[in-house]
Amino acid sequence: MQQKSYGQGLFYLLLFISIIIGGAIIRITAPVMIPVVFSIMLALAILPLIRKLNHKLHMPWNWSVFIVMALSLVLIFMVGTFLVSSLKTVLSCYPIFEQRFMIIYGVVARKFKIPFNETLSLIDNLWSLLSVRTTIKHIAFSFSLYVIYFFKNFILIIFLILFLLAEMHRFRDKIDAAFNGKVKGRVIHVFNNIILEVTRFISIKFIVSLMTGIAITLGTYLIRLDFSVVWGFIGFIFNFIPIFGAASSCILTIAFSILQFYPDTTPIILTGVLLLGINILMGNVIEPRIIGRNLGLSPFIVLVSLSAWGWIWGFAGMILAVPATVILKIICENISYLHPVAILLGDRIQQTEKELSPVSDDSMDETDIPTVESADNSNK
Repeated sequence: MQQKSYGQGLFYLLLFISIIIGGAIIRITAPVMIPVVFSIMLALAILPLIRKLNHKLHMPWNWSVFIVMALSLVLIFMVGTFLVSSLKTVLSCYPIFEQRFMIIYGVVARKFKIPFNETLSLIDNLWSLLSVRTTIKHIAFSFSLYVIYFFKNFILIIFLILFLLAEMHRFRDKIDAAFNGKVKGRVIHVFNNIILEVTRFISIKFIVSLMTGIAITLGTYLIRLDFSVVWGFIGFIFNFIPIFGAASSCILTIAFSILQFYPDTTPIILTGVLLLGINILMGNVIEPRIIGRNLGLSPFIVLVSLSAWGWIWGFAGMILAVPATVILKIICENISYLHPVAILLGDRIQQTEKELSPVSDDSMDETDIPTVESADNSNK
């Protein structure tokens, strides 16, 4: 008994050291790992739809992959086009609001004793400040680098997803060749659970973001804020970025309300209270509880994972935090030494304990994982 306890203690010590070393490694290798992890997560989310096309409609596997990827790209293009056109519409109204810009800037300039010339336009007044010039140049340079980095990684992620999904129909054969007995059944069980939970997380995030966008649209419409649909759409898109996305959406909408309603402060205050209320309710109350209950994670662990992954990988880490923690919990549920960790990560003890039992090959449904035979039959 003492030897077993000593072995468990040594295991947990080595596990703690491995976590520290692993965290350092994944932080150093972030430029390489982030696109790979994103592509794996998105591929797992898309996989159930490809399975349905392949199994139920008997569509060839590669054609299923191509159709789903094409539809996804079309949807991304449509969303991006709508967002860009909406922002252009808002910016096109700048001449209408330029006078209010000047009034607000005049108040701020007199308050903080900033040079202000009423005969010049707002742009000329701002450009005359040396600090503003430097800041704008720095923002423009950083933004251009970010855009290049984003599109480079976006193209890389698309190709990674495409090739990964194309090879998924051979996954069962690889598992059969690599593992035997209960280990094989357990690996398949882990893989199926990961697909289920990642898909569930993305669907929950979509629903919460949609609820946020609808609430912002209706609220700003009642306040009579112009372009209420645009602010709702921005709230919907930005809500996919944890914490900072909601904050950015609030700042943009409140800034526009100042331009439209100043010097009347009542609608501005109402807009701020509305946005803060919606984002606090959705982001800090409803979403953690829904995600915690549906994914079996403690809401406290959800918040801790956001902080930890945000520190390791920044914005990308916060987006990947919850699905990465879910995957970690699923792996811990299927390794006996890590069962205590799975219970600590979970929300409900009894529900988590049900998932700790070992899985045998007999309990697995072979149709859950697409095989080479099923793909070949569909090709016929």
